[in-house]
Amino acid sequence: AAYTSLEALLDDSRVDAVFIASPHHLHAPYTEMAARAGKHVLVEKPMAMDYSQAQALVALATKKNLVLRTDLTFRFHPLRPIIPHYPLLLQWTGPKSERSPENILWSWGPHPVSLMLGYLVDAPVEVLLSSHGPNTWTIVYKSGELSTTIFMAWGDEFSKLRCYFSGTKSFDLTAIPSPEPLMEVCKDFLRRIENKDSSPDWLGLRTVGVLKATEENAYASPTG
Repeated sequence: AAYTSLEALLDDSRVDAVFIASPHHLHAPYTEMAARAGKHVLVEKPMAMDYSQAQALVALATKKNLVLRTDLTFRFHPLRPIIPHYPLLLQWTGPKSERSPENILWSWGPHPVSLMLGYLVDAPVEVLLSSHGPNTWTIVYKSGELSTTIFMAWGDEFSKLRCYFSGTKSFDLTAIPSPEPLMEVCKDFLRRIENKDSSPDWLGLRTVGVLKATEENAYASPTG
């Protein structure tokens, strides 16, 4: 069916679930609208651009027994089982979008940050350094004895994510054979709907929290 507005789509009782892929600042309000209309939601990363907004969305979905998941495609990456044993250096470079100007921290940051949080689980994360220029971000996180450095930049012709373990082992995460990431995210989303599994998306929520803390740290520093 074709719809002339978001409200018309959400009013359609035949629609059980929606995928939200709007500009970042609209993720939270559109997700809230969908959840209040009783729809399960798969939302493009990040879930929101403010931690309190993300908390409210998770609470709303839980209260209404709805599945709310963030499209964090590296949830299913085959490297994740071996990552806990190494300090990390994650480098992500790629072409700038020709669409409206994007903030690289919120455009790409959810991928390496969620990859890091996937192995830290409930461990606290401290932002040791966050600095940025017009086209780059450099961030250093620490959790216990583990440290993670994330560098992101616009500029390369093709997107590339490299993962370095302890400065010795290096992997191109985009080159390692794996199932199509978005397909795996969609399968997981549908499986949760079928199984009535409305458990909170803690990874999506924590990713927003770390990104917001990173942003605040950068703009609070003299060089931010």
